[in-house]
Amino acid sequence: MKIKKLTLIAALCFGVGTAHAQIAKTITYQGVLKDASGTKITGTVDLDLNIYAASGGDSLYADSHTGVSVVNGLFSVVIGTGSGGEISLPFDQAYELGVTFDAGTELSPRTSLTAAPYALNAGGGNIPGGSNGDVLTNDGNGNGAWSAPGAGPQGPQGKAGADGAAGADGAAGADGAVGADGAAGADGAAGAQGDPGPVGSEFWDGDIAGDIYSVNSGNVGVGTTSPATTFEVAGLTNSKAVRLSANGGGDNVPLEFVIKANNNASSVARIFGAAGSTASDNSLLFSGNASDVHMELPGQGGLKLNKLTSSKGLTLKGNGGGDTVPIDFVIKAYNNATSSARIFGGASSTESDNYLGFSGNSVDVHMELPGNGGL
Repeated sequence: MKIKKLTLIAALCFGVGTAHAQIAKTITYQGVLKDASGTKITGTVDLDLNIYAASGGDSLYADSHTGVSVVNGLFSVVIGTGSGGEISLPFDQAYELGVTFDAGTELSPRTSLTAAPYALNAGGGNIPGGSNGDVLTNDGNGNGAWSAPGAGPQGPQGKAGADGAAGADGAAGADGAVGADGAAGADGAAGAQGDPGPVGSEFWDGDIAGDIYSVNSGNVGVGTTSPATTFEVAGLTNSKAVRLSANGGGDNVPLEFVIKANNNASSVARIFGAAGSTASDNSLLFSGNASDVHMELPGQGGLKLNKLTSSKGLTLKGNGGGDTVPIDFVIKAYNNATSSARIFGGASSTESDNYLGFSGNSVDVHMELPGNGGL
């Protein structure tokens, strides 16, 4: 852009320093820009401003402004607010202003800086009197007067100070909602041992749904605190007997007493009961092995001996002194002790003197089978 003509209007608008106040030193600078044809420019320009001593020499102060708005040729800047900062010249001599647009050639001639009419008195504006720390005020007649400082206008708020001491606790607020349960803590120390409880059953082992057994190494007593055998029942009476019952079907539901020789499962003897369909069919059975019935006491009475052979007969023995050591079979009539019949054996000093006697009472021998034969 070629500038044909620059119309400059410059006003000196900075204060003169005194011992009591400091005014920022800036200059408002206005002008009109036209191109080579004389048309006023509208747009933006960059301005470089330099202040020189009127007597010549290099620039004493430089200030640059970029993107200055120009409207219909008119622009305005404040010298001292650009890149050069506040003007630090003492203004105690004549100065000139040099202007350059868009980094071009400085315009010529330079512009002389002159004071505004009433600013001419600022250089001699010292007011006599006053003391250190006094302020200059208006005396009400348009004259300056020194006085002690008073309260000025409130300044801006300062920085926040350090936190003060904590105040007293306020009243407790309402309880909040109960939070979720926290994680379980570690187990505490074990407490003191409590009093012993009642003695429980230590006799039976096993499972109530399966086998129940005892591994007690001692004896078991019923009705006694000092059983002498593996199992002892004491204090039995007519009303306190021992009863073993079995409940089932069929002709043979045994309740067994099994006697094992040397704990050998294949060598056993048994005493067991058989329950029939009627009371007369019940019987008490004796066996010398695990399967056969060798002797039977039927429910309707009598005695049955089974499996007898020449080598497995019936032997009755008596042992004692004297001529007669009877082994008696006593038959009572109607359970009358004075009415009885007997079959008994007599053992003498010699085999020929032995005999089998038959009696119709408890004293006499009515029939005899001598040991040496005959009747």
